[in-house]
Amino acid sequence: MKKRVNTNLRVGFDFDGVIVDHTFGKIKKAKELGLDIKPHQTPSNRLENTIDQYLHKQIREYIYGEGTNQAPIVDGSKKVLHILKQGGYELFIISRRGSRFQLNAMEWLEKNIPGIFSIERILFVPKERAKDEACQKYNIDIYIDDKVSVLEKIKSVNKKFLFDPYNIRNDFDLDDIQPVSSWNEFLQYIEK
Repeated sequence: MKKRVNTNLRVGFDFDGVIVDHTFGKIKKAKELGLDIKPHQTPSNRLENTIDQYLHKQIREYIYGEGTNQAPIVDGSKKVLHILKQGGYELFIISRRGSRFQLNAMEWLEKNIPGIFSIERILFVPKERAKDEACQKYNIDIYIDDKVSVLEKIKSVNKKFLFDPYNIRNDFDLDDIQPVSSWNEFLQYIEK
């Protein structure tokens, strides 16, 4: 009897900013705080460097909390996630969300893309650096995040992608990180 070798790739996804779209939630909360920001200013790496740390924390708490339930799915993600799942890829979420915000993420996933991620493959970690530990523990082959600072800390994954619909790639030296502007572009790289 021939031994079957599992060649399925394991793909890790950040949740916020990659699967769930917080662009307009950030704009809404910023407006409530007296700030006028545009969509291209909302990526976390840009926002945290352009506004006061206290205000950034308030925006982050809003989007992780009540803002999650109101946030839409990132355009194209549902279709691509279904394609990857049907193609035999093993899909994981590796998110840095505190315990008080994890239920919001779980409810959002159940409402918007039920059945894509099994419960044991939704991982919440306490710090950015812990994402690399999770990737190593679960043998993640490919990882996508919207923060360059996170991707730079992930040493255990060979194929790292920056989800970058607002061209933050121009603000950084990306070295071994491949920027993608959309989920379709990400899928094209994966299928190569």
